[in-house]
This record gives sequence, C-alpha cells and structure tokens, in this order.
Amino acid sequence: MDKGEIATFDIDLTREFLELEKKYAILKDVSFLRAIDYGDLVLLIVGQGDKKRIENQPEILTHFKKKFEIQKIHLVDYSTNLARYVENLITPAKMLGFDQFYLPTGTSEYRARIDKNSKDRLLLSEVDLAALLSELTGKTITLIFE
Repeated sequence: MDKGEIATFDIDLTREFLELEKKYAILKDVSFLRAIDYGDLVLLIVGQGDKKRIENQPEILTHFKKKFEIQKIHLVDYSTNLARYVENLITPAKMLGFDQFYLPTGTSEYRARIDKNSKDRLLLSEVDLAALLSELTGKTITLIFE
C-alpha cells in the first residue's frame, strides 16, 4: 500500500469478495487482482476466465454497485499475453491489431490499432486509456485509430 500499488478501495473490495464467498461458492475460484476507480465507472481486473464466471451471477455485480455506490462496473480478464490483455481493456471497442516495435535503444514500444468506427464505444477517453494501459502494463502503448 505504501508504494501505491494497492489502494484502500482494493482492500475494501477484496473483503467484500471474501464475504460474498459465503453466499456464492463460485467466488472461491475467482481471482480479484485490482480495481481502478474512474468515478462512475470501476474497472475490476480479475483472473483469466473469471469474467464469465462473475457475469453468470449478475447479482454479484449488483451487490457491488449498491455497496460501493458504483454506477457501472466493467470486468476485465487479466492475461499474460499483452495483446489479449490490451484487447480486454479496450472492449467493447474493436482492436484490429497489436504491433511491437523494437527501438535502437533496445527497448520496445507497442501500438494498439483500434477500429475508428468503435472509438465512441471506448469506456474511457483516449488520454485516460493510454495512461491506464501504461500503468497496468508498465509498457508504452500508443493507440492508433484506423
């Protein structure tokens, strides 16, 4: 927590997940990794494949919305595959491709190519999304709309 990697909100949500495990056994197999609060929108990063498990029990999300006064929750499946993780974060917008560029300095930069017709379906602004991607992945990811 001192490093800023875990927020009080994450701890509160984790406690609530643990409480709900008593009522919903399915949550025992769900990994909650992180929450990002954007006011009316909260992104919940969960383990790979856990998004579907939670979505199959809509009353769980309803409980979190009421308990924490959240208007909208967007579940994101974590993935060790960077392209898939970025695609999960930008959903419901459509990703056309994901490119890696090797720089002469020995580092890499990435470009997520997003369908310009789905730009209005992004849950966050371009600036907020680019900052979020950088924060979560530790990589430089540029959004390109084509």
